[in-house]
Amino acid sequence: MDVIGIYKDAWSLYKKNLSRFVIAIIMTLVLAFVPVLLFGGIGAGLIFVGITSFAADAMVMWALFGLAILFFLFGIVLASAIQGGFTGFCYDIVQGKKADWHAVVDWTKKLWVKFGLLSLLILVLSVLIMAPGIIGGVYINPFVSTAWNILLLPVFFAIEILSGLAVVRIVVGYEGPVESFVGAIKTALDNLVPFLVFLLVYGVLVLPSLIPVLGVIFAILLLSPVVSTAYVLFYLATKKPVSRKPAPKKAVKKKARKKK
Repeated sequence: MDVIGIYKDAWSLYKKNLSRFVIAIIMTLVLAFVPVLLFGGIGAGLIFVGITSFAADAMVMWALFGLAILFFLFGIVLASAIQGGFTGFCYDIVQGKKADWHAVVDWTKKLWVKFGLLSLLILVLSVLIMAPGIIGGVYINPFVSTAWNILLLPVFFAIEILSGLAVVRIVVGYEGPVESFVGAIKTALDNLVPFLVFLLVYGVLVLPSLIPVLGVIFAILLLSPVVSTAYVLFYLATKKPVSRKPAPKKAVKKKARKKK
């Protein structure tokens, strides 16, 4: 598999459909910001009320904190679902369709539950991976937490790419969140060398995003759409073509000629 060629093809599709990508990205950011702002604001308000009510009733405070966490999670789920809708837009572009930002909305409405549950799965997995470093930093030495997080950088890059492939599997095959993520892991293991090359190239492309201000613009308007399109191309390149048997020919009845 030509991984460099996949990134080049993604870049070509981006340039060819530049205006469509830019508008779709802006609309994705706007649509994703709304649930984060709305439910995040409600969650923050509940936390404030919980803190002020601590003196009166500690149980009420913890109940409000728990409710606030649910609102925060729901906002994250909806925002992640909208980002999944953008991957659906990229898939339409790869398929040669003249997709616009409405495709983001259509894919989100169609698969928002699966996209959201996948984001929760990734969140839980990330917390579990970070837990040893957090515990070590609290009970042993703060340096343990820092060292653990540095060691985990390649792992988090891999998880990000696996989650990207999982989203593509949801879009292409309408798979469930667990099935898509397990399938993404299987895809990576079956194509380990191309996957590692994909990971390495992605790690290099991320570096300019570390530049203050300009890096953020680069990550939003260039890196995100190109990599999302590359996810789609990478997954489609790993799919084995299905051999189809030729359809049986229908027997044609010959009419007997009447003898004159």
